Amino acid sequence: MKKFLGILLLFISVSGFGQSFGSTADSIEEARIMNEFYYKTKFQVRLAHERTLLTKGVDVKINALRVGVQFKQRYKFGLQGFISRIYRTEPIEVPEVSYYNTAIVGYGAYFEYVFIENYRYYLGVPVTLSNAWVTGNARDHSDERIEQYDWISNRFGVFSLGTSGGYSVNYWLSVFAGLGYRFSFSKDQSQNDLLTTPFYSFGIRVQLGHFIKTVFKHQEVNKMKAIYFRDKNTWRAKKFKSKHPNL
Repeated sequence: MKKFLGILLLFISVSGFGQSFGSTADSIEEARIMNEFYYKTKFQVRLAHERTLLTKGVDVKINALRVGVQFKQRYKFGLQGFISRIYRTEPIEVPEVSYYNTAIVGYGAYFEYVFIENYRYYLGVPVTLSNAWVTGNARDHSDERIEQYDWISNRFGVFSLGTSGGYSVNYWLSVFAGLGYRFSFSKDQSQNDLLTTPFYSFGIRVQLGHFIKTVFKHQEVNKMKAIYFRDKNTWRAKKFKSKHPNL
């Protein structure tokens, strides 16, 4: 009988140790997955459309491309390029020209501090600093191009500051919208009047690393989502119980 009880106790202790070890191993794996989701450096591409909020004669519409990284969850930085949609300007003392097809072109760098980012939402404050210029393609009264009257302005600085928030459609694709204020530092005051203005923006963000992982490591992505929403629902339940202890 004593021998039987000893074997039973040994079996129970080994079983308990196995469960404890398995639980610890699962916790370590979950921590690794979530740490990678939040803190691993992410390569991102962002396509944005900006429009003047308070129009000053011309409704400036700018398409921008940003390519960069997100580092330690809180910091985004990289390079950007942009070009405006063509708008018309009138010639000054050039009788051969009927109008100019004018566009703003530029490139530069951006930085964004992220206040909030989880699986579904993010909120940040982006700052950009760019080098820009204006081009004008001349058209005659028959709407034909006359290249000898084309012009390009001197280059000037453009700075913007704003806020941007987004919603993640899935693991790798987000849509966003934002508000900001743009400052132009051209020697031509008419260009400053056109560009120094509040604006709103919207577009999409693609996280290329997340896209590749979705294709080749789909099971791990599903596990990460399950952990995130499980923990979120647990937090909600605890919060509800703390507010309603009698229920």
